Amino acid sequence: MAEAKEWILVVTSVITLLSIAATAISIAVGLVLALREYGLKQKAEARAANSEKVETDVRLLKAFTELLDLLNARGGYHVSEKVIEELFKREVFTSADFGKWESFQKKMGEFPVIYLPVGNAAQDAAFAAVTTLASRHEVLKEAAIQALETARTFRPELAEKYLQRISEGVNSSERLLTPEPPPNSRQTPGRPVLP
Repeated sequence: MAEAKEWILVVTSVITLLSIAATAISIAVGLVLALREYGLKQKAEARAANSEKVETDVRLLKAFTELLDLLNARGGYHVSEKVIEELFKREVFTSADFGKWESFQKKMGEFPVIYLPVGNAAQDAAFAAVTTLASRHEVLKEAAIQALETARTFRPELAEKYLQRISEGVNSSERLLTPEPPPNSRQTPGRPVLP
């Protein structure tokens, strides 16, 4: 009988140990699966965030290029249907032109398209806006520099001013809000300018 009690204690101990081991294994497997699912969720969120960033960049670039029309003093254009009808009546365009896009485009470019003008204030504001956006959004920096380089041909002083601001990394609105100290002032960093 004593031997039977010992065997029952041994078997009970083994069953208890096996039960504890099974519980530990199931907790470990659950933990591994939870970590794996968490990792997959993090990757999915990163992909979604990246996709959203790309969509935002595309919308920003589209609006930016529309702003460049103002910088170039173009507020849109107008083509008269009557002028187009007259061009077809006079057979300026032939059926061969429609088969060759370059030829058609060249002939269309020879005829006046009425570009709606933009005022100086709107154009000047477009220069400042392009610079500000380029300073705030790295994705626009190269496009802004290229646009301002092109603008040197028709507004050299303004283009140069804003190119310099981009190269210095200074936002145009920051420059307007931060007064420059007078040349002979006594100024200590972090303290106001003394008269």
